Amino acid sequence: MTMTCPVGGHEGVGRIVKLGPGVDNLKLYRIYHDQSNGSGQMVGIKAVWKVCGKCDECKAGEDALCSDALSSGAHKNGTFQEYAIGPASYVTPVPEGVDPLIAAPLMVLSFRNKTDVVRWRNGV
Repeated sequence: MTMTCPVGGHEGVGRIVKLGPGVDNLKLYRIYHDQSNGSGQMVGIKAVWKVCGKCDECKAGEDALCSDALSSGAHKNGTFQEYAIGPASYVTPVPEGVDPLIAAPLMVLSFRNKTDVVRWRNGV
């Protein structure tokens, strides 16, 4: 896939400022600059923005290997901006009290580790 977005940033943490229609698993985010500016639940955006959900890798729970995956900062505008958008199914809640500067780089690990755990369970 070709990189098409002008705003980089693979991982980021912020507070929810608006929810899309039908989102009920998150609470009202703003990418972290000053935590006091946020108004809702703290969440992280991972490098992989969204996957197809239909290929063999996705069906096996290995989302990070999806050949049609869209990446934050490459295929979708990334987190190096005041506000960022992420699909509700791909943002990760960050516990209150965790420093966003610590949590943000962990977003790449959280996604990659999910695939590793699935592979381990499947004996791969």
